[in-house]
Amino acid sequence: MVKFVRQHTKPDDTEQVIISEREDGLYTYQMRWREGVEWGPLGPKCGLYDTAITAETEAMQRVSWLAVARQ
Repeated sequence: MVKFVRQHTKPDDTEQVIISEREDGLYTYQMRWREGVEWGPLGPKCGLYDTAITAETEAMQRVSWLAVARQ
């Protein structure tokens, strides 16, 4: 079972980055977008990382709004 570790929401509430721990103990991040008033399905898993911090750091390098929001 995948466990959500961290969730970051874009300031305008239209996108999210979800950091999760996989069943094998590795971490990944995924994106999801608003579909009307509900959140849509999670996008594909983006990379495999040894820690949640590493996954989050990689997401910050690839998702421009996340880097700004985390400053």
